[in-house]
Amino acid sequence: MKINLTNINFKANKISSAQAKYFKNTLQNSKKVNIICHTGTDPDSAASGAVIASYLAQLGVKSKIIASKPLENLGVIGANKYSFINEKQIPDDEKIEGTTLCLDFSSTVRVSPKAQKYLDNADKLLCIDHHKGIDIVDHDYIYINSPLKNSNVRGVASCYIDSSAKSATSIIYRLFEALNEEIDNEKVYNMFLGLADDSSKRGYLTCDGIKGEIELKEEALKDKNFIEVYEDLRNKLSKEQIANIAKEVDRTSNLTKEEKDLQDFLYQNITLTPDKKIAYVVIDPDNEIWKKAGGDTPVVSTILNKFRQDILLNKENIEDFKNLEASMVFYRANGNYRVSLHSKEKNLHPVYEYVEKNCPADNISIGGHATRGGGRITTLDKESQNLWVNILLEAGENCL
Repeated sequence: MKINLTNINFKANKISSAQAKYFKNTLQNSKKVNIICHTGTDPDSAASGAVIASYLAQLGVKSKIIASKPLENLGVIGANKYSFINEKQIPDDEKIEGTTLCLDFSSTVRVSPKAQKYLDNADKLLCIDHHKGIDIVDHDYIYINSPLKNSNVRGVASCYIDSSAKSATSIIYRLFEALNEEIDNEKVYNMFLGLADDSSKRGYLTCDGIKGEIELKEEALKDKNFIEVYEDLRNKLSKEQIANIAKEVDRTSNLTKEEKDLQDFLYQNITLTPDKKIAYVVIDPDNEIWKKAGGDTPVVSTILNKFRQDILLNKENIEDFKNLEASMVFYRANGNYRVSLHSKEKNLHPVYEYVEKNCPADNISIGGHATRGGGRITTLDKESQNLWVNILLEAGENCL
């Protein structure tokens, strides 16, 4: 199902009252709402789902959250009060009715095949996201790009996608702000959880689970949109709640032996491209250390993210790392072979575009933020795996 577009003007990075009311009215007039979190659900997507489900309950609207794992497992509070189904357990004969809301994704490559039918058969389709990589909407969709720098930003009535936002929950915050809605403590907690998790990956925050502290990094101070949302949410939470969120986000504060072994493996197996612009690690799909650490778990994802950032920061002052532009890790996630990548400063969007244009395989997807993204090839075939690694390195060398 394609979204019907209606252009509405935006002021700065804040959603207009007209569009906010459209969202609310669409949700409130729905028979029910199917809330779709992206596959490989992370705390931001999960927290967004819980916040929207809570809001719908206030409006008297039934909802169902579809995600790849229970939301409570990702640190979300209160999610057990709402209807939930694992994306792998969706009945084949389920009748789809009502409105579908896509949270934290706007590309069909980030929705599971079984959940895709909620997009295809919905009475109405809404979307809230902060990534670039749009294929759910029509070709003339107007993308909200860096609204703080553009006074003529425009959006669409069915879609609120803001690339300047550092989490999906911060966009939901702007939605409530435009509607002048009171936000209870549970929603505040979950929105801050999503913001803290995604922005720490971006390098805006440091979360220390042992000390129970969350601190702003210098780069974050330049981002007015982020600071406004961050400070308002944080000021509404207790010290105990902040400490708990820090622990949830900093999953490396209490690693098992197997997880520590994986962490050591990463640092011991760094490879540099000949021009020394890219540092990368290739984890073979059958790697035993990877398997023993649990594979693609939330903790392992945090280990990979921290590793990529640390390499670019070059804390050890290693001569060969001084001119790095990007770091990449290749690894197995179920039946996919994935890549996660970070850039020091340069925009990664040309890398995504290069891969999409030049990779001969037809079972790929890639995208994300300007300095952080990921992709996958939906096979574990050795030849395809090597192709995937080589095309990503080639893209980095040509575009960074």
